Amino acid sequence: MLQQAEVQGIPNPYNDNFLWMRPVAFGPQFSDLIGNVAEIVFEDPAALEKLPDNKIETLAPFFDKNSDKVLVVGG
Repeated sequence: MLQQAEVQGIPNPYNDNFLWMRPVAFGPQFSDLIGNVAEIVFEDPAALEKLPDNKIETLAPFFDKNSDKVLVVGG
């Protein structure tokens, strides 16, 4: 809104132009977690180690069955 109103100000170096979560590519790029960050936590991490892989097709049904142990904190 400030840009549309042509208001001069200090640019925000932390604005990555994503409203919620910026996609993070695999690799050496560091992602700074400054600002409002939401984190999904699971009450039974040992159960995650027993899963065959960490693909969304495996995780989604698992978390659906264990939704009472999943929490979103922060943000």
